[in-house]
Amino acid sequence: MADINFVSCWGDPIGNYDPDTCNNGGGYWQFSGGALFAADDGRRIVIEVDDLSCGDFGSRVFCTITVQNSDQALEWPVNLGTIKDPCISSELDVQAVYAAVSRELGIVPDDVSAMVSDARCGADAVAWRER
Repeated sequence: MADINFVSCWGDPIGNYDPDTCNNGGGYWQFSGGALFAADDGRRIVIEVDDLSCGDFGSRVFCTITVQNSDQALEWPVNLGTIKDPCISSELDVQAVYAAVSRELGIVPDDVSAMVSDARCGADAVAWRER
């Protein structure tokens, strides 16, 4: 099983956040960013997130998971969320992406899910400080 470590994260706010209307009247807290992870075999994993959630209407997070080595970069897009939007990946599609990434890295799918969560949380924290 691969050993994967968190390296760094980044994030920037997007849109016009307004705490008075951010629940259901526009001005939603949204951000773009991601995280870099390093595997013990030299591969780099970049998880980019664009959180376009809409307050009480639900979450919408576009993610791209990229596994890079010296020869190639493999990329998997997945769209997470609770909002009623046809662009949101089904649970089966999410699990298929996590399974594919886990096979590539030699880890379990729950670890991929945790890495995506870490990337989203880290990007959110950095973006919040930048607002």
